[in-house]
Amino acid sequence: MDRLLILTPKSALRQWQQELRHKFNIDVPILERAGSQMVLIQPDGSEEPAPDPPWDTPYCLISYHWLRRNRQAFLASDPHYDTVIVDEAHHARFQDVNDPQRRRPNQFLTLLREVSRRTRDLILLTATPMQISETELWALLNLLEPQGWNEAQFSIFYDESIELNPGHWRVLRDLYREKAHMPEQLRDRMERLIWHENEMFVGAQLDKQTMQASAALMRSNAPPKRNMSRHTRGLLKRYQDAGLITMTIPERKVEDDSITMSPEERELYDDINGLVNECYGNNPALNQTAVGFIMTVYRKRLGSSAHSYACSIQNHLDRREENEEEWELRCPGAVSCRTRIAPLRGWPEGSLLPDGFAAYARIFHPAYLNKDEERPVRWSTVASWTGRAVHPLMQFERIADLSEDPHDMYKDPPWGSHPRIGSIPERECRTLVEVLRSFTSTPGNCFFCLWE
Repeated sequence: MDRLLILTPKSALRQWQQELRHKFNIDVPILERAGSQMVLIQPDGSEEPAPDPPWDTPYCLISYHWLRRNRQAFLASDPHYDTVIVDEAHHARFQDVNDPQRRRPNQFLTLLREVSRRTRDLILLTATPMQISETELWALLNLLEPQGWNEAQFSIFYDESIELNPGHWRVLRDLYREKAHMPEQLRDRMERLIWHENEMFVGAQLDKQTMQASAALMRSNAPPKRNMSRHTRGLLKRYQDAGLITMTIPERKVEDDSITMSPEERELYDDINGLVNECYGNNPALNQTAVGFIMTVYRKRLGSSAHSYACSIQNHLDRREENEEEWELRCPGAVSCRTRIAPLRGWPEGSLLPDGFAAYARIFHPAYLNKDEERPVRWSTVASWTGRAVHPLMQFERIADLSEDPHDMYKDPPWGSHPRIGSIPERECRTLVEVLRSFTSTPGNCFFCLWE
């Protein structure tokens, strides 16, 4: 592979670069703007001027937000790649997907359609399930196989709400046979039925149970499947059983623990839901999907603390004072907002959801005294060099006295490199496990939490 382009969100560029270096020993520069010129940022933080055009480099990491803004120049240079990898590909979708009159591809999907014509291999990555319509999945699969089923055929094939009868079964079969490859050896009765050429024989076999079983077989082996690979815990276990991997696959036990609110907490929660509905639910400019998104955002604020939620509402109120007409349009009749949020400021941080644990400890992943990450150094040591105070909420960029400019955040300190993101070095991990083991009677059970 001589030419590789990786498109990711801007926030993931540095992590992609680090993972490629640490796990695959591949150094891929990040294309970024530095002032008036474009530069390539190497994993060690060094910079070099980008070529002209700037993406004309063998391996390159680019923010797809930046590439979307520079789409015309990118397409005009007509670059070609051996492989293009797209992270968070689910963002490429249709706008107004459920409205045939207004539906159109968003800018990202439009960009990827052009990119797909300029690469030999296209890899789309996502860990986010499709949420609105099966058309979202079809839009991605169509990038991988433009000559595959059209959208209507895709919808008909996977629509399990349509009652199966011999006529509809034949539609599914014909779609399947149009794009699937006939096996060299038909292994069972269902496969022989699907590929049989004698329609009279086929018709005689189509009882309800046979149609359901053969339709399930076709859907499970449908042509789109050859373009999809889903890595799950079950798949890893099968790899382990086959001897392909030796790593330990931990067992996952999912349990739902309901939260019992006090009457005061329930009253607060209901008041906040009512406030958001009052501000947004009756706004004709917003559809139900948008209102649901807004509710999710505010519930996250509320899960953080009532105070955090009150600050968000206050920001809207402040904007109301700046533009009265706009606020009244977005939040008709919400004249009592200021009065209603006043009591929220009296609720302490974390007051709505139980704290859950008696104590918390933050692990500071070590930085390194050289670029090869062979000599770890503590944050407290780094702080002693710069004269910064050590405290539980410290940030590495601050205690290392690095620039807070977004462009410079990719640069390593002159004496070494940043802490690694997303993992704990094995030595520190073993020490941590030994320390924590003595504080529990069930050391085999571990809970992994995400902090947003």
